[in-house]
Amino acid sequence: MSLNVDLFSSLWVCFEKRGMKTYLASELFELRVSGNFPLDCEFIAKEPIPQDLESSGVYMMFYKQELVFVGLSDRELAMSRFEKQLSTITLRGARVSFRNGELDPKSISPIFQNIFDVVIKQKRRDFETSTKRIEYAAKNWIHFSKLDDNELSHFVFVWFPESMIKGKTLVQFRNDLRAALKPLCNGR
Repeated sequence: MSLNVDLFSSLWVCFEKRGMKTYLASELFELRVSGNFPLDCEFIAKEPIPQDLESSGVYMMFYKQELVFVGLSDRELAMSRFEKQLSTITLRGARVSFRNGELDPKSISPIFQNIFDVVIKQKRRDFETSTKRIEYAAKNWIHFSKLDDNELSHFVFVWFPESMIKGKTLVQFRNDLRAALKPLCNGR
């Protein structure tokens, strides 16, 4: 879902009035680039980690005013979930992998043909990506291929702590947001 500037600004005011927290990815993470391009980025959590992110909750991830992902953090730090989303959605994370048999390298954008060879050689491969994320990365590759702190600042996380979600479980709340807002990278 892409939002125009006025709607996006109104949405932010609404989040702030309700006490929801918004975080720029560049406020939360330091970007380290090393290794074999393109899977050469590590998103290192900056200290101190905001205390409200150490609880369960639901989050939305935006990139340049597009709703990219809606997820939840249950029994794990939100920061590790945010790291996974940044890694797989930009297709730049050093820990990115592909589900066996799910993707045919010939069926996706030519820019990513060499990524499959890089992934096979990686030692840490615990952040599985999906077809939707690869397509999104291809659409934004002009920006993601040059990922730096400035580009990282275009990612925004909106955090709904569990204490603010009334009358629903985290899963119900997340699923309702996904159904209503149709984020671009949720699903396969």
